[in-house]
Amino acid sequence: MSHDHPGEVNGSSRAPGAVKRVDDSATDVTRMYLNDIGRRPLLTREGEAALAMRIDASRIAMLSTLFRTRTCSPIVKGWVEGVETGKVKLEAIFALRDIPLPDLADDDGVDPVFPVAADLIDEDDFATELPAEALAEMRMLIDAAVELMQPGHPVDARACALASRWISARLDAVRLDELSRPFEDLSKSIEAAGIRLGKEAVAAGADRALVLALWRNGKVKTLRGDSLSQLRVLSNACGSEVGQIDEMLDAWGMSWPDYVWARERMTQARRELTSAKNEMIASNLRLVVSIARPLANRGLGLLDLCSEGNIGLIRAVEKFDARRGFKFATYSSFWVRQAVSRALADQGRLIRVPVHTVEKAVQVRRAADILLRELGREPTLVELSEKAGVSIDTLRRIQSMTRDPVSLDAPAADGNDTTVGELVEDRASVGPEHAAALSETRRLVSSAMLRLSAREERVIRMRYGIGLSDAHTLEDCGEFFGVTRERIRQIEAKCLSKLRHHRRSSSLRELLDD
Repeated sequence: MSHDHPGEVNGSSRAPGAVKRVDDSATDVTRMYLNDIGRRPLLTREGEAALAMRIDASRIAMLSTLFRTRTCSPIVKGWVEGVETGKVKLEAIFALRDIPLPDLADDDGVDPVFPVAADLIDEDDFATELPAEALAEMRMLIDAAVELMQPGHPVDARACALASRWISARLDAVRLDELSRPFEDLSKSIEAAGIRLGKEAVAAGADRALVLALWRNGKVKTLRGDSLSQLRVLSNACGSEVGQIDEMLDAWGMSWPDYVWARERMTQARRELTSAKNEMIASNLRLVVSIARPLANRGLGLLDLCSEGNIGLIRAVEKFDARRGFKFATYSSFWVRQAVSRALADQGRLIRVPVHTVEKAVQVRRAADILLRELGREPTLVELSEKAGVSIDTLRRIQSMTRDPVSLDAPAADGNDTTVGELVEDRASVGPEHAAALSETRRLVSSAMLRLSAREERVIRMRYGIGLSDAHTLEDCGEFFGVTRERIRQIEAKCLSKLRHHRRSSSLRELLDD
């Protein structure tokens, strides 16, 4: 990261206005974070290049090891099939489509203050169609890897050269992890078998330190030669575990020394890769703060924005190519801004507003600020519509969608116990007149049914769903009472006749007339 980058945060600086309206606890956490990153040293241009070389060297070591062990062969063959069928694109394997940035030679012009909706795009939005020569070269790299890992082909000398070409083509970090997965799965299985083997060997009387030394010793000629063969003869259980390890390695055509060498090389390369990435990230955390600070408290706090921006910074470290000659701060600014802006659009509001609406809202806000300065007053809807280039209906919709939500539990006024929810109309609720009418209807129906027996009342209520969730058929009622459908029909007819001639039936008829 350059020393002259604008908006840098030093160890004793604070972010003015960035942590307002938060409690003391949040302020202390923010201050601690800013002080911590302020103590981290900045990188010079040469330091950035050295870290980038360490990252690439670690990736080359990992990839060449995978080529030599041939464990990534099924993955690469799957890519070839996917490319041929159109399910996989070369752009998804190699980072061919990089992001063109203005003035890549210097990052002094980077403005940390930018619109909320800026950069809400993916890197592919900048991409142009790749030339056929580049696509052909990338396909050649994949085909060369498939040929290199054919059984019986020597790979020692060619693996490192091909891995270097793959990394130069900017193999995507996610794809490198995908290539590593088969070897990692194999290593987990072998190490698990090794733990069981060690327990069985100690149980058979072997010294624990000796067992560990034999397991970690890679200077053996064959799987059955020295170290594992000494453990195999201790007991039948030890022989069984060694046999399982033997089978797992034979499936990939590896010997025990080959596996031990690959395991140690992968571990060392991954450790070096992680260390270099972490150093690059830690040295540029101030850049994230300088970009996120002007946007704090627009829906997300400073630390939340820094967390999102750090994700963009991590992505920038994975894709950075120092050989292109520009500063890392220039390149990473895009990724940090994109991550922060997308977080504000997705998480900045209680109710998420679509990205295109956010962009329109920014456009309208800019137009309103311009008109306010020109007119000296708040612009009308017509004036704002003409200035922003949107219709009045669209303007009203944007204003309503971007309005801050109000909690229903919030007090309606200061010093008042009434909440906003108590004042909001419930359109689904029943009006008092209708509720009174329903209550009177239930009372009259219940009164009319007093002439019926309990069994007859139950039949009528089930048949017409009175006081129940749903009406029942004759068959349902028959099953409930243990009689036939015809008997239920007869009971129903008898009950209706009683109700029809009841002295209170006139009241029920009045309800029907109403």
